Amino acid sequence: MQAHAFIDVYIGPDTVPSGEYFTVEVVTEDILDSIGRSKWQMVLAVYDWSKVENWVFSVAERCRGENWEEMANKLAQHMHWEFQDYNPYGGST
Repeated sequence: MQAHAFIDVYIGPDTVPSGEYFTVEVVTEDILDSIGRSKWQMVLAVYDWSKVENWVFSVAERCRGENWEEMANKLAQHMHWEFQDYNPYGGST
């Protein structure tokens, strides 16, 4: 079965009731040549939701940090973070 999907994952610190979005592109090997490789891609031989879910939990467990910013930056090495390359507006209002 061919699969190509962008999965949004909502992850945040245990200390607050909110989180931030991280996106991973899930694609099966059989269509990889037609779409090409990208940085935040999970490639599967066969699509299996439990493998996607296990991978997300595994990555989150490994990306520990002293604070949320450190953890989020580690997660951003595996998934696209909604605040990736964010630059606050510095102009006047």
